[in-house]
Amino acid sequence: MKEISTRSWRQHYSTFAHALSTTLGCMALLSLTHCEAELADTEVGAVGQAVKNGQNNDEPTCAAGDGCKQGCTPLPDFDCPEDTGGSASWRLSGSYDTALSGYPGTSIPLGNAQSSSRGVYAILSNERSDEPCYVSVATEDVNNATLDTVYESDLCGPQSYNEMGKTLHADFLDEDAGGIDDHVFVNGVQVCMNAGYDKVKGIAVSGVKLQGNGKLVAVASVSDKRAHCDDDRWMSWENCLDGQIATEVELQYSAGLPPNDLTGISLHCRDVVQK
Repeated sequence: MKEISTRSWRQHYSTFAHALSTTLGCMALLSLTHCEAELADTEVGAVGQAVKNGQNNDEPTCAAGDGCKQGCTPLPDFDCPEDTGGSASWRLSGSYDTALSGYPGTSIPLGNAQSSSRGVYAILSNERSDEPCYVSVATEDVNNATLDTVYESDLCGPQSYNEMGKTLHADFLDEDAGGIDDHVFVNGVQVCMNAGYDKVKGIAVSGVKLQGNGKLVAVASVSDKRAHCDDDRWMSWENCLDGQIATEVELQYSAGLPPNDLTGISLHCRDVVQK
């Protein structure tokens, strides 16, 4: 039994942590540790309530946290209530695999490629010494923002990753965890390589917000990188098709004894359709 707690997930987020509610068992598959836990987002007031005006009753702008302003472009003001278009619920169907950003190796999937209800919203990575050997992926139910699942791959060896090291965050957190909005899912990925092009040193994700009417609205991409990621070593963006979100993250690792280096990432995607 390996418990996903402060070391493997909440510690990465620090003050933006999701609350851990239930921890499931783990399976050891060769050198892969693949753990899954159900999380419940910390409740901090009603989810989805938009602020109509700023704290000082000032006129709102397109920035987050100062009230609702209509007509913002190219991205909407997420302080505004979404156009729910009724109380429809959604499911995921179909299948599409993106190309690989980075370089091939030994493939390890994190997530559930055939899930009918959960999409990826976070990819985190950590290292042992200089080896990017740990990745965790979080998914969320498309109909309930409080139902999260975490998967992890630890190929760092017996000592695992360096707990004092920098964790890369490529994620779209819920509002109550410090994010821009609920129900923002990954639909594209890009990695940055080291000088030898054999270790991932940066991760970027693009995302879409699933509105209550089923529309997928693009949000600004997020990225994180280490010192050995130079601007000219960002690899290709690999994206889901229009109308899709990622349900699984396909990781590529170097061969041999641990620690094994992350060398590339691709996505498995599914369509968002009404039930």
